[in-house]
Amino acid sequence: MKTFFNFIAILLFSWMQLLAQMAPKEMPIHDLEQVWITKSRTAYFTEDRKVIAFDSSSLVLHQNSSIDMLLASHASLNLKQYGSGGSLVTFSSRGTASNHTQVNWNGLPLNSITTGDIDASSIMVDMFDHLAYTPNSPGALYGSGSFGGAVELINKPDWSNSFLLKYSHESASFSSFKNALKVKMGNEFVQYQIYAFKNSALNNFTYFDAVDDVQREVKNNACIMYGVIQNLNFRLPKSIFLDAGLWLQEKNKQIPNQLGQFSSNKNQHDSLSKVFVKITKWFQHSSITLNNARLSDNMLYTDKLSPFDENYSIFSNIASHSYISDFVYKNYARKNLAFDAGASVVLKSANAAAYGTIKEEFVYSVYSSLKYTKNNNVINIGLRKDFTAAYQPNPQISMGWKRVYNKMIDSRLNISSKYRIPTFNEKYWLPYGNPNLFPEKGLGIDAGLFYISESSSLHTFSSSCNLYGQLVDNYIQWVPESSSGLYKPRNVKKIFSRGIEYDAKAVFFWNELTSSHIFQYNYCRASIIEHYDGVSYASKQLSYVPQHIVMIKNRVDYKSIYVLWEVSYKGTYFDTDDNSINPIPSLLLNNAYAGAKFKCCGLQSHIDFKVLNIENKSYYSMKSYPMPGRSYHLGISILFNNKKN
Repeated sequence: MKTFFNFIAILLFSWMQLLAQMAPKEMPIHDLEQVWITKSRTAYFTEDRKVIAFDSSSLVLHQNSSIDMLLASHASLNLKQYGSGGSLVTFSSRGTASNHTQVNWNGLPLNSITTGDIDASSIMVDMFDHLAYTPNSPGALYGSGSFGGAVELINKPDWSNSFLLKYSHESASFSSFKNALKVKMGNEFVQYQIYAFKNSALNNFTYFDAVDDVQREVKNNACIMYGVIQNLNFRLPKSIFLDAGLWLQEKNKQIPNQLGQFSSNKNQHDSLSKVFVKITKWFQHSSITLNNARLSDNMLYTDKLSPFDENYSIFSNIASHSYISDFVYKNYARKNLAFDAGASVVLKSANAAAYGTIKEEFVYSVYSSLKYTKNNNVINIGLRKDFTAAYQPNPQISMGWKRVYNKMIDSRLNISSKYRIPTFNEKYWLPYGNPNLFPEKGLGIDAGLFYISESSSLHTFSSSCNLYGQLVDNYIQWVPESSSGLYKPRNVKKIFSRGIEYDAKAVFFWNELTSSHIFQYNYCRASIIEHYDGVSYASKQLSYVPQHIVMIKNRVDYKSIYVLWEVSYKGTYFDTDDNSINPIPSLLLNNAYAGAKFKCCGLQSHIDFKVLNIENKSYYSMKSYPMPGRSYHLGISILFNNKKN
C-alpha cells in the first residue's frame, strides 16, 4: 500500500512538470463565476448562519501549532485535552459531545468511523490555506454528526503564484521541536503545493498528583509525528478544472501515567492516508463536479506489564477505510437564484479483533440546496436524505434567512434538523457493542445579530450576538450494566442545550500603531430533560460542559512588531451527569505572544516568542490527565515568494 501511495506522489510531481511545459497559450481562460469556483457547497450556502473564519494574523500566530491551539483561541469551542503536547485533543461546542463536531478536508469528512472523534493535536495549522468553523451546521448540508458544528480545512490554488518556499522551526520547553517546509509553485494553468513536517517532544514535566498528594514527574510521554500533504490543481481547456490531494501522516505517542499511577507502558501509533481526485466542468451558468476519495486510518494500541516484557498484555489494531464518490450539479442561471443537486455513495469498512470480523456499511445520499436573493434578503433552503441497510434516517431539512438592514447591521436565522449514525465501536466492539442502537436525531435553531461599523481612519468596531437552542434525542452514551458492570453504549436520554455567544472587536489606529481588542463570551446550559431509565437529572449540567467560557485578547502592532496578551477563562464543570463528584475547578490562564517581521535579501522572515500558562498553574482539562505548567516557545520562519502582480 505504501508503494502505491509513493507511486501516486511521483505521478503528481510528473503531471505538474508536464503541464508546466504544455501550459502555453493553448489554454484559454474563461471568465467564470468566481464564488462558485472557490467555495464548496457547505461554504456557499452559509449566509443564514454564523461562520468563524480565522484571519491571516491568527494563522501566522499559530503557524507552528496544531489546530487545537487555534481553535482554543475562540470561546465558541470547548477543548478536552488528554495531557501535554501530542496527546489526544478533542473539541465540542454548544453542549454536545466531541463526536458531534465534523472536521472536513476540502469537503471530505475526517472523523473516525470507529469512534466518531478527530484528534486536533495531529493536524498542523500551516497545512491549509483557509480554516473556518461553523457552530450551527445543518444535517441537510453536512450529513451525519454535525450537532456541534463543522470545522473546514481548505487548500485552494493561488493562480497568481509562481514560486513560494517557506521553512519554519520552533523550539519549546519539555524538549519539543518542530520543523516544517512548504513549497508552492506553478502558473495560471497549474498549481502545486506540498507541506512536510516533523514534530518531536519528550514532554518531561512535573505535576502535582492530587490522588497520592505527591509531586511526580510524568513518564512514558514522548511523541514523534511527521507527515506530508500535497495538492495539485489544473486549469484545463474548455473550462475544466482538475484537483487532486494526497495526505500521509504517522504519529507515535507514548501514553503517560495518570493521576494516582506511578508508571505506564502504553503506546499508540496512528497513521493515515487520504487521497482524492476531483474534476469540475463549467458551462456558461452551471457546473458538474465529480469527486472520488479514499480515506484510511490505522491505530495500534499496545501495553506491557513492565517495560522489559517481550510480549504485550494488550495488542489492539484497528484499520478503517472510507471510499467516497460524490456527484454535484450546480446552477447559477439567474443573478438572484442559485441551486445545486447531488448524490454520493460512501462505503465504510473497518477491521479489528474486537469486532470479530470485518464490518462494512454503505451510505447512499441525495441532497439539494437553494439560495434566493431579493433586495436585502437571502434565503437558503437545504434538503437531504440518507439511505443505509441498518438505518433509515429521517429526511433532513434546513431553512435560513439573512436580512441586511444597512451597511452595518444584519440579522440571521436558521432552523435545521440533524442526526448522527452510531459509529462502528458503538455497534460492534465486543462484548460491549450494541448493533440495536437508534441514530441520534434532533433540531437546532440559531438567531444572530451582526454589526460592523463604518470604515474610519481612527477606529473600527464589530460585534455579534447569537442565541441558540438544540434538542438531541436518542443520545448515545456508554453506561455500566447493573449485572456485569461492563460499559455498553445505549440510547439513554434526550438533551436540551441552549445559550448565547457574544463577540466584540475594537481596532484603533494611530499613525503606524494599531491596537486591537477582542472579547468573546459563551454561555451554555446543557441538561438532560428525559432519561430513558427514569433517572432524574433535573437542573444538572451535562458532564464536561462548562457554563461559561471567556476569551480576551489585546494586541498591539507597531510597524512590523507585535505583542499579544491572551486571557482565557473556563468555568467550573463536572465529569458526571449527576454532578455528584467534586467539580473540576474553574481555570484562568494567561498567555503572551510577541513577534517581528523583517525583510532581507528578498526573504521575508518572522520571529516569534510565546509564553503559555504564564502563572505556571497546575491543572487538568480531563480528570486524571495532568497538564504541563509554564512553557516557552521560540519560532522562526523564512519565506521566499515570487508572485505575479
